[in-house]
Amino acid sequence: MKKQFSEEIERLKKLNQMFLYDTGYKHAENIDEKTDKLLAEFKDIEIPESLDKWFLDYNKKIEKKKRIKRIKKTFVKISKKIAVIFIITSLISSIIMMSVEAIRINFFNMIIDTYQKYSLISHQENIGNNFKSKLPDEWKEYYYPTFIPDNFELITAEEFGNSKYLTFENKLDQYIKIIQSSMNFESQIDTEGATIIEIDLNGNEGMLIEKDNRVILIWNNDERIFRIQSNLDRNTILKIANNLEKK
Repeated sequence: MKKQFSEEIERLKKLNQMFLYDTGYKHAENIDEKTDKLLAEFKDIEIPESLDKWFLDYNKKIEKKKRIKRIKKTFVKISKKIAVIFIITSLISSIIMMSVEAIRINFFNMIIDTYQKYSLISHQENIGNNFKSKLPDEWKEYYYPTFIPDNFELITAEEFGNSKYLTFENKLDQYIKIIQSSMNFESQIDTEGATIIEIDLNGNEGMLIEKDNRVILIWNNDERIFRIQSNLDRNTILKIANNLEKK
C-alpha cells in the first residue's frame, strides 16, 4: 500500500514537471514569434541623425571628464614636486642670506590704502649694511635736503634697485631717514592706533602718520615716491620735506 502511494506521488510529480516544461516551451515560442514580428516591423525604421549626434556628444563629454580627471591627477603630482623644490630653494636662499651680513634687508613702502590694521603703500625699502659716509659718486637724478637740523650728520647713503636711502643722526640718538623711490613699489606700514593726517606738500597730496613717538611722512611728486621717517617732531619733518632739492 505504501509502495503504491509513493509511486503515485512520483507519477504526479513527473506529470507536473512535464506540464511546466510544456507551458514554458509554448511561452518561449510565443515570445520568439512576437520578437520576429517586431523585428520585421521595425527593420526599415530610420534612426534620426539627432540621436547619433546625441550619442556622439555624450561620449565626448565622458571622454572630456576622463581627460580632466587625468590632468588633475597629473597637476597634483607636479604641484607637490614644485612645492618641495620651492621649499628647498627657499631654505637654501635663507641660509645664504642669513650667513652674509651685508645682505640683511629691511622692508618698507608707499601710496596708501588704509586697512583696519595696516596701510598698503606703493614703495619698497631695502637697506644693507655697507654704510657710506658720503654720497656715492655715481648717483644721478636724486633729491637731497637743503635743510637739516643742527648737529645732524649723514651716516648712510645707500642705493638698492630704484631706491635711494639717506640716514642722518645726532649724538642724542635722534635720526632722520629719507627714502626716494620709483612709483612702482609696495609694502605695509602698521597704522593701528596711529594718528593719520592728510597734508599738502608743494601742491602734492601726502600723508603724515604719528605713532609711538615716531613720525612717517609719505608723498609723491609724480616722479618719485618720498618717505621721511624720524623721531623728531612733525613740524621739523615737514620743513625737511619742503626743502628737498633735485640734484
